[in-house]
Amino acid sequence: MIDFIARPLATVLALFFDFAPSLGMSIILLTLLINTILFPLVLKQTRASRAFTALQPQIKALQAKYKDDPQAMQKEMAAIQRESGATPLGCLGPMIVQMPIWFALFRMLQKPLDFVPVETGLHDAIAAGQTTFLGMDLMGTATSAWSSGFVAVLPYALAIMLMIAAQYFQQVHSQMGIQQDTSAQAQTMQKITRAMPIFFGAIAIQFQAGVIVYWATSNLFRLAQQAFIFKIDGRPQRPSEDGNDEEDAASKELEAPAAPKKPQGSKKRNRRRRS
Repeated sequence: MIDFIARPLATVLALFFDFAPSLGMSIILLTLLINTILFPLVLKQTRASRAFTALQPQIKALQAKYKDDPQAMQKEMAAIQRESGATPLGCLGPMIVQMPIWFALFRMLQKPLDFVPVETGLHDAIAAGQTTFLGMDLMGTATSAWSSGFVAVLPYALAIMLMIAAQYFQQVHSQMGIQQDTSAQAQTMQKITRAMPIFFGAIAIQFQAGVIVYWATSNLFRLAQQAFIFKIDGRPQRPSEDGNDEEDAASKELEAPAAPKKPQGSKKRNRRRRS
């Protein structure tokens, strides 16, 4: 499965290498291409996630209304999420799609000559050991560079920090102006989400520098995509500080019965009777 993905990735890298004779630049161009192709999915999932966030006042009102009937609460919550197209897992779609690409790139950089087409400029460059980019051997890892001293490992460390920072700012940017859920479960999920950049940074020291370049470029590009989505869709408006206004309005909407409609033409008939 991974080899099946790694071979076309190597072929595309070889094509990019013909235009930009640098393995690092070829990886960056490959990253931009893949993320551009995935943009419709990113747009759909981002909108679904934002729709779920906008439903928080209604969800809290449902939790208060059906606190003694969990089954009814789940049924109502599923109904409003289905109607609005909302999902709390909006960010996971692009990540799930990207994971096979990460592992395929990792596999390809382990044994590049087994995947890169023969008689291409990239194959010749790799065979000649021309795999350096910004002071990093794209086939090597941060741990392998440590044996050469601090100066040798510094470019790897900077690339990993850039990757972490881009992912962190992406999370912060996505939550700006959005009312935060204060429930214990939501707080736990937020802590896990905030720890993810550190987790990925910790495991990145075991990945080749080429994968880190792909990862960091993806995070920066997704941050730009996110800013573009907010520009075309608009940011969600910041609620009141305590958030009670939205919850009260949602509660009234759920609890208040619909007002009966007056029959049309009743005023005219009353005037005729008086006359």
